[in-house]
Amino acid sequence: MKKIVLLTALVFTLGFAANAQSYIIPKGGVVFSNYKNTGSGIEGRTGFVGGLGLSIPVTSDNFFTIQPELLYIQKGAKFATNLATTRVGDTYINYFELPVLAKINFGGESFKLYVNGGPSVSYALFGKTNNTDIEFGDGADVSFNNRIDLGLQFGGGIGIKAGPGDILLDARYGLGLSNLLDDPIAGTDNELQNRVFAFTVGYAIPLGGR
Repeated sequence: MKKIVLLTALVFTLGFAANAQSYIIPKGGVVFSNYKNTGSGIEGRTGFVGGLGLSIPVTSDNFFTIQPELLYIQKGAKFATNLATTRVGDTYINYFELPVLAKINFGGESFKLYVNGGPSVSYALFGKTNNTDIEFGDGADVSFNNRIDLGLQFGGGIGIKAGPGDILLDARYGLGLSNLLDDPIAGTDNELQNRVFAFTVGYAIPLGGR
């Protein structure tokens, strides 16, 4: 019986999705990042973000959608000189990030509001501290132990009809859950977790049509 119910729900969901509109969303913008840390002497920095999203309808009216994204994003902070000689000054790491967001849309065709949230996973590609390359793993002079950053993202925005698609103005908060290093830093609680505010502009391009 449970299998029949699940199969029926799946058929209805696919049927709704077939009659609804999917969108591909190129986007880009600015990020304001910092680390969660109880020690003093860490300041935020400004970076960038860009990539693509895909809006997949779950309901026929696009009220509820799922939006996976693939982003290139820069995160980091500025360390004061009294913390540690290996982490001084401007520090950033560039990531590939994959959020998968549940999104609820309000409003009509010409103007809409939305809220979204969901998990994300990021993979560190490379980074620098004062023009010195960051190495990942133990034993390096300027090292972070963890390439993988698991997190949660929450946000919202507005959509404005423009041509065949919509201009999207999006604001989002990224809460990093992974500790980026294992070795102690003087004067801190030995935890570095990413904290990111991201502000992007995107354009939702309809795929196919209804």
